[in-house]
Amino acid sequence: MPVQVTSEELFHMGFIESHQVNGPLKRIAQRLIRSGIIRSFNSRTRLFRLKQLENGDCVFLDSNRLCTIYENRPSICRGFPFNSVRPGFCPSQRRSAVQLAMQKASTETKNCKK
Repeated sequence: MPVQVTSEELFHMGFIESHQVNGPLKRIAQRLIRSGIIRSFNSRTRLFRLKQLENGDCVFLDSNRLCTIYENRPSICRGFPFNSVRPGFCPSQRRSAVQLAMQKASTETKNCKK
């Protein structure tokens, strides 16, 4: 799901200066696009869309699917999974549950072979 943020959130994330928050944003958007931070900017709504990886993940997720800017993450991420397309669904929690089930099944299989 694409993440849209405001200039205030970009300031909180550390990508723009405080004096840039209410100013003209097109040049800032161009710089952030070149830097690989955002994908696009809508001048009408003044919203920036964060860049996503090819698989749809946020550019700020590491290989373990942990947020690399967690302390400074935007408000939409702070409300996840309650404000997502599927409220309450968190893929990482599901993955953990699946991993636990697989570990349990593996342990049971080993016990059966004894």
